[in-house]
Amino acid sequence: MIISKKKLLLFLLLITFTSWTGCSLKTKNSHIIHNINGKKESAEEKIKNRQLLSASLYLTMQGKKLMDNNKIDQAITILERAISIDPSNGQNYFYLAQAWTIKKNYNLAAEFNDLARIYLKSDTKWTNKVKKQKIKIKKLTSI
Repeated sequence: MIISKKKLLLFLLLITFTSWTGCSLKTKNSHIIHNINGKKESAEEKIKNRQLLSASLYLTMQGKKLMDNNKIDQAITILERAISIDPSNGQNYFYLAQAWTIKKNYNLAAEFNDLARIYLKSDTKWTNKVKKQKIKIKKLTSI
């Protein structure tokens, strides 16, 4: 199992604490989750959305750590799970593009890079990373 029971328990406690205190981890695109169709969210919806965002960001970091340790297939699984929780977190798409580049599936890498560009367009730090990644994918595709 990738995540130990102690880490999972700590994570669940963090989510519970986050929902009680109203604190949350935010991405540049978190407003997409919090303002669907321009409707005001209820307190319960806000709590649920904060929990989902926190869970997604936690999985994003786990996926990145797995990639750093060259466990690409496991990282892909974790990052896909993070996307299923919060599809607006562009970092997941960036790291999936990176993973598929390592696995030499440049078509999938390009698709995930495009999604990263869409979801990270308001963050200049990430925009530059996504552009560099796109150039790298194009170079590798032409080899």
